[in-house]
Amino acid sequence: MPHCSSCTPHPSPSSGFTLVELIVILAIVAILAVYVSARFFSVGQYQARSYFDTVVAATRYAQKVALASGCPAQVSFRSNNYSLAQQTPPCTPSPCSVSGAYSPVTQAAAGVSASGAAPNGVTLTSGQFCFDGNGLVSDPSLGTTAFTVAGGGFSRSFTLNVPSGYVATP
Repeated sequence: MPHCSSCTPHPSPSSGFTLVELIVILAIVAILAVYVSARFFSVGQYQARSYFDTVVAATRYAQKVALASGCPAQVSFRSNNYSLAQQTPPCTPSPCSVSGAYSPVTQAAAGVSASGAAPNGVTLTSGQFCFDGNGLVSDPSLGTTAFTVAGGGFSRSFTLNVPSGYVATP
C-alpha cells in the first residue's frame, strides 16, 4: 500500500449513542418512573395507617383519663370518626355505662377535643364502650372485641380485651 502524506485516514465508525437517542431514552424512563411511582406510593395507605395509629392511641388515652380521674371514660367509634367523652362529676367509678352525662375529653397538651374524623376513603368498625374509674371495661357482654381501620389498600385491626381494657395491636 503506497504511503501518502497528504491522505487523511477515514475515521473509524464511532460507537455509542447519538444525543437524540439518549434524550428519547431518558424521556421514556422518566414517563415510566412517574407512572410506576404513582402505583407504588398511594397516599391512601399512609392516611389509613396514620388514622389506625391515632385511633389506637385515643383508645389508650381514654383508659388513662379514666384511671387518672377515677371517672368513667366513654369511647365511641363510628364508620367515619371517633370521639372520647368522660362522665361529668360527681361520677361513680364503677359500674361504667355508655349512657349518662358525659362531656367531651380534652387533650391537655393541645387543648382540643379528643376526637377525629377519618380521612376520605378510610373506614372504622363502629362500636361503643366505656372504661370505668379503674381502667377496666365493665361490660362483659363485649368479650374481646376487634376494631378495624381500612382504606387505600390498608386494613389492620386492634383488639380490646374485656375486662382488662388491654388494647393489643399486631
